[in-house]
Amino acid sequence: MNKQISYRIFFYVLGLLILALGLTLNTKAGLGVSPIISVSYSVAQIFELNFGNTTMFLYCVFVLAQLVLHGIQWKLHPETDYRFVLLMDVLQIPLSLVFTRFLNLFGTFFPDLSAGAAGWTDRLPLRLVVLLLAILCTGVGAAMSLSMRIVPNPGGWYRPDPFGLHPPERGLYQKLL
Repeated sequence: MNKQISYRIFFYVLGLLILALGLTLNTKAGLGVSPIISVSYSVAQIFELNFGNTTMFLYCVFVLAQLVLHGIQWKLHPETDYRFVLLMDVLQIPLSLVFTRFLNLFGTFFPDLSAGAAGWTDRLPLRLVVLLLAILCTGVGAAMSLSMRIVPNPGGWYRPDPFGLHPPERGLYQKLL
């Protein structure tokens, strides 16, 4: 493996780590959560489930939905080779497993700042600082992992060309396959 691919993989994993830290801090600040994890966080809180495992389940649902949609797209356009797209869809499941383990790991280290609070203003300055740090980590982590273009995150796949007129760069994938 050449040096450029090694760097991309390193920064991709580092980006996932920073993104997981940001999302965990977001939940621990107790001032709301980002939209992509709001459903899994709410379900985990309501039913007292593990947040990382609930997120893993939701990401698997996202992957299944992508597989169905790409299957429909393949039936409409059978002349198109969708093996690469399906591979990227399937690789999102192990990515989700690693990512949600990061969420669980960080969740055990940081206390919930809203627990035991007398009201929403209790410890507000600290909670605001944690929230700002969470927003920064979420943005930096998402930018790092997306810009490496390795495996898309199930909840946040960015494709600048929704009609498939310009396929995404495949350089790294061809070298790895």
